[in-house]
Amino acid sequence: GVSIAAQDGAGNLTVVSPADVTVDGSSPQPLEVSLSTDTARFGTAVTLTVLFDEPLGVAPTLGWEMPAGDPGFVLLSESATSATYLLVTDATTPNGDLRLATIDVEDVAGNAGQLVLDDEATLHIDSIVPEVSALATNRPRFSAVSGFDDVSVTFDLNEDLTDGDLAVSF
Repeated sequence: GVSIAAQDGAGNLTVVSPADVTVDGSSPQPLEVSLSTDTARFGTAVTLTVLFDEPLGVAPTLGWEMPAGDPGFVLLSESATSATYLLVTDATTPNGDLRLATIDVEDVAGNAGQLVLDDEATLHIDSIVPEVSALATNRPRFSAVSGFDDVSVTFDLNEDLTDGDLAVSF
């Protein structure tokens, strides 16, 4: 702590102590990095929360490793030791895997640093809505009569549905 001693010309002395002072020589470190989900589709709201070991002076800046473009996370809220960001996926959101690679931070004492992360926060984004086009059948009318009951349906898709579902109904 810090003590202050004051003495006047007549020899009167007063000592005031202690005032708590912390010497801080390091930048904030993340205690936890969490995503609300690890997979986002069109219209998904994703939150990213980062908790730190000491009070921040400014909101952290996120550095993403991704296939293309800025994913668009915006600062939703912050407290002394945390920051929460929000992304709502839409047609402009880059698709693919994106990983939070760095966080630029600064604490209340002015200690700044860039934190390099491993795999604490990886998000798979698929904001492409499947579109069916060129829908056709082998004939305009069908029957339960043998020979008229075979139905062939053809169509085109704008994306691979390997991990998805496809339903055809009559």
